[in-house]
Amino acid sequence: MASACITCLNLLLWSLIADAVDYQAYLTGQRNDGTVYATITFIVFFAASASTSIIALLLEAVGYDPTLGSMGQLAGVPEKIKMLGGAWPMIGALLSFVCFKFIYNVSDARMREISEELRRKSEETEERILNENAENEA
Repeated sequence: MASACITCLNLLLWSLIADAVDYQAYLTGQRNDGTVYATITFIVFFAASASTSIIALLLEAVGYDPTLGSMGQLAGVPEKIKMLGGAWPMIGALLSFVCFKFIYNVSDARMREISEELRRKSEETEERILNENAENEA
């Protein structure tokens, strides 16, 4: 169940990237799609790499001994590993929720306003370029 929640949050994250690109363009006046995607991709790969180390540390914290094999672990270790298998994704889901609520806190209504402003600016820029081209041809 926890992993299913993480999958939903992962899908939500990737769907919000376009909004992040628009928001960055709104704030700075420049559209840098590649920079936003590269930054997010770096964060995703960094988190994936860091999670491998964190999982190893968590296994050590619950008493897992790799030299004993799967059948020779101390009593309670398998149960603690099962608990981590559910708790770790749930902690991630809760942290993601907190981030979406307090860090990425642009409402749908605000995003519509931003998109409309960007569309208006884009149309103005396109009209200016067309006028300049018409003047240069004349």
